[in-house]
Amino acid sequence: MGTTPWSNNPNAPQITDEGYFFEKAYFAGALLNAIFYGVVVVLFFRCMSALLDPVNRINRGIRWPLVAHTLAMFSFATVYTGMYLNLQSISFVDNPLYPGDDGLRPGPLGYEEFIYNLPISYVAHIAFMLNTWLADGLLLYRCYIIYAMNYWVIAFPCLMYLASFVTGIVFMYYQIALPTTKLWPSVANSFRYPFFSISPALNIILTFTIVTRLIWHRKNIQSAMGASAGTASGLYKAIATVLVESCALYAASFILFMGAWGSGSPTANIFFPIVAETQVIAPFLIIYRAANRRALTSTTMVSGVVDSIRFKNRTDPTSYNEKDPNQFGVGVGMTTESHTDSSV
Repeated sequence: MGTTPWSNNPNAPQITDEGYFFEKAYFAGALLNAIFYGVVVVLFFRCMSALLDPVNRINRGIRWPLVAHTLAMFSFATVYTGMYLNLQSISFVDNPLYPGDDGLRPGPLGYEEFIYNLPISYVAHIAFMLNTWLADGLLLYRCYIIYAMNYWVIAFPCLMYLASFVTGIVFMYYQIALPTTKLWPSVANSFRYPFFSISPALNIILTFTIVTRLIWHRKNIQSAMGASAGTASGLYKAIATVLVESCALYAASFILFMGAWGSGSPTANIFFPIVAETQVIAPFLIIYRAANRRALTSTTMVSGVVDSIRFKNRTDPTSYNEKDPNQFGVGVGMTTESHTDSSV
């Protein structure tokens, strides 16, 4: 047992420096998980309000696939958050003096390893994995839409998505279905690393692909319309659009986690709960834009032509006929943000 970082504190637990920093990271991760879940709750109700808005029901009807996708991701995020925070409570409050056994470290982190194969632990991992597939699937479909439904663009990402699905299924089977007393059995370990490598790689590739397309699309519009008085504000809107439409927040948090996890840093326990929530926040932002007819579609992305853009009256959501693509709304606060079709 090494010296403790607080050797002058008589109430300090007798753990090593490594254990101290790991427990600190777990505690910080639990707090951040609760904070980011609050953002998930707010976005969920905003998305559902927009999807079930009476005006949308009249003009286009309720888009049930989006509603189902939103409900599923929110449900899995709620299950993950509840199980994760309960696991922290059981480990750090109920079993802080776990002595360690069968090679497991003493203390609450060792107890987490000890109960890893119990439902309270692996249900959270299943919920995380399901949301990972839902988030990656939505991002993959967004790339397909933004590239005007070009199958060749998403051919390789589709193979990566399939590989992520297969490795995730096998990993969870060997980690959960087969009884074991060790945290990472060798068979499960051989599939754990591929899953946590393929998914962030897929996110990075799709994010870069979408950002490239959006920047190219914006340049075409600027070339056709010329510079305007609102160039500065337009730039900020373009940056926000790129970040939202490409799920850049999700990709960035996954990169931070992978860097810390790959180096064995305790900060991986801080970033992992953030990944679990941002993989829901990023798709919700896209869904919210789509529900409010601001998301880019296959129509508006074809060659970046200007005549695919609709002008909408912000003060009156019914100021144009949804069925007439050539009708423009007239009024104060006009915008060149594009409408959305029946897809995300």
